[in-house]
Amino acid sequence: MKFLMSAALLWSAAFLMTGVASAADIAAGKQKAEAVCQTCHGMNGVATLATTPNIGGQQRDYIVIQLEAYRSGKRQHLQMSTVAQPLTDADIENLAEWYSSIKFTFEMPE
Repeated sequence: MKFLMSAALLWSAAFLMTGVASAADIAAGKQKAEAVCQTCHGMNGVATLATTPNIGGQQRDYIVIQLEAYRSGKRQHLQMSTVAQPLTDADIENLAEWYSSIKFTFEMPE
Protein backbone atom coordinates (compact mmCIF):
# COMPACT_ATOMS: atom_id res chain seq x y z
CA MET A 1 0.00 0.00 0.00
CA LYS A 2 2.86 2.35 0.86
CA PHE A 3 4.38 1.69 -2.60
CA LEU A 4 1.12 2.59 -4.34
CA MET A 5 0.84 5.86 -2.44
CA SER A 6 4.45 6.74 -3.28
CA ALA A 7 3.93 5.92 -6.95
CA ALA A 8 0.78 8.04 -7.06
CA LEU A 9 2.57 10.97 -5.44
CA LEU A 10 5.49 10.71 -7.88
CA TRP A 11 3.13 10.53 -10.85
CA SER A 12 1.17 13.55 -9.58
CA ALA A 13 4.33 15.57 -9.03
CA ALA A 14 5.64 14.71 -12.51
CA PHE A 15 2.30 15.65 -14.07
CA LEU A 16 2.20 18.98 -12.27
CA MET A 17 5.78 19.82 -13.18
CA THR A 18 5.23 19.12 -16.88
CA GLY A 19 2.03 21.16 -16.84
CA VAL A 20 3.83 24.14 -15.37
CA ALA A 21 6.82 23.79 -17.70
CA SER A 22 4.65 23.75 -20.83
CA ALA A 23 2.20 26.47 -19.81
CA ALA A 24 1.38 28.73 -22.72
CA ASP A 25 1.84 32.48 -22.52
CA ILE A 26 -1.39 34.27 -23.45
CA ALA A 27 0.35 37.67 -23.77
CA ALA A 28 2.91 36.21 -26.17
CA GLY A 29 0.03 34.63 -28.10
CA LYS A 30 -1.69 37.98 -28.39
CA GLN A 31 1.53 39.59 -29.59
CA LYS A 32 2.09 36.86 -32.20
CA ALA A 33 -1.56 37.15 -33.32
CA GLU A 34 -1.06 40.89 -33.86
CA ALA A 35 2.00 40.16 -35.97
CA VAL A 36 0.82 37.26 -38.14
CA CYS A 37 -2.86 36.35 -37.70
CA GLN A 38 -5.02 39.43 -37.32
CA THR A 39 -5.11 40.40 -40.99
CA CYS A 40 -7.23 37.37 -41.84
CA HIS A 41 -8.55 36.05 -38.51
CA GLY A 42 -8.87 39.33 -36.58
CA MET A 43 -7.56 39.87 -33.06
CA ASN A 44 -10.84 38.58 -31.66
CA GLY A 45 -10.80 35.53 -33.90
CA VAL A 46 -13.64 36.75 -36.10
CA ALA A 47 -12.50 36.45 -39.70
CA THR A 48 -12.13 39.59 -41.77
CA LEU A 49 -12.56 37.71 -45.06
CA ALA A 50 -15.54 35.64 -46.16
CA THR A 51 -13.38 32.62 -47.02
CA THR A 52 -11.48 32.60 -43.70
CA PRO A 53 -12.76 30.68 -40.67
CA ASN A 54 -13.50 32.23 -37.31
CA ILE A 55 -11.07 30.84 -34.74
CA GLY A 56 -11.86 32.86 -31.61
CA GLY A 57 -13.17 30.57 -28.90
CA GLN A 58 -12.06 27.49 -30.82
CA GLN A 59 -10.80 24.60 -28.70
CA ARG A 60 -7.13 24.99 -27.79
CA ASP A 61 -6.09 21.49 -28.87
CA TYR A 62 -7.82 21.90 -32.22
CA ILE A 63 -5.84 25.07 -32.95
CA VAL A 64 -2.57 23.37 -31.99
CA ILE A 65 -3.31 20.33 -34.17
CA GLN A 66 -4.23 22.44 -37.19
CA LEU A 67 -1.24 24.79 -36.92
CA GLU A 68 1.11 21.83 -36.56
CA ALA A 69 -0.48 20.20 -39.61
CA TYR A 70 -0.01 23.35 -41.70
CA ARG A 71 3.58 23.72 -40.48
CA SER A 72 4.49 20.12 -41.30
CA GLY A 73 2.75 20.15 -44.68
CA LYS A 74 0.26 17.48 -43.60
CA ARG A 75 -2.46 20.05 -44.27
CA GLN A 76 -2.07 22.30 -47.32
CA HIS A 77 -3.24 25.87 -47.81
CA LEU A 78 -1.11 28.48 -49.55
CA GLN A 79 -1.44 31.27 -46.97
CA MET A 80 -1.68 29.11 -43.84
CA SER A 81 1.24 26.90 -44.82
CA THR A 82 3.36 30.00 -45.41
CA VAL A 83 2.31 31.58 -42.10
CA ALA A 84 2.68 28.39 -40.05
CA GLN A 85 6.06 27.30 -41.42
CA PRO A 86 8.20 29.63 -39.25
CA LEU A 87 6.09 29.15 -36.08
CA THR A 88 7.86 27.50 -33.17
CA ASP A 89 6.15 25.02 -30.85
CA ALA A 90 5.92 27.82 -28.29
CA ASP A 91 4.34 30.18 -30.86
CA ILE A 92 1.70 27.56 -31.65
CA GLU A 93 0.96 26.92 -27.98
CA ASN A 94 0.73 30.66 -27.28
CA LEU A 95 -1.52 31.37 -30.27
CA ALA A 96 -3.80 28.53 -29.27
CA GLU A 97 -3.92 29.90 -25.73
CA TRP A 98 -4.83 33.39 -27.01
CA TYR A 99 -7.54 32.41 -29.48
CA SER A 100 -9.08 29.70 -27.29
CA SER A 101 -9.36 32.12 -24.36
CA ILE A 102 -11.73 34.39 -26.32
CA LYS A 103 -15.32 33.90 -25.19
CA PHE A 104 -18.31 34.19 -27.48
CA THR A 105 -22.01 33.95 -26.93
CA PHE A 106 -24.32 32.55 -29.58
CA GLU A 107 -27.98 33.19 -30.28
CA MET A 108 -30.18 30.43 -31.59
CA PRO A 109 -32.66 31.43 -34.28
CA GLU A 110 -36.28 31.45 -33.25
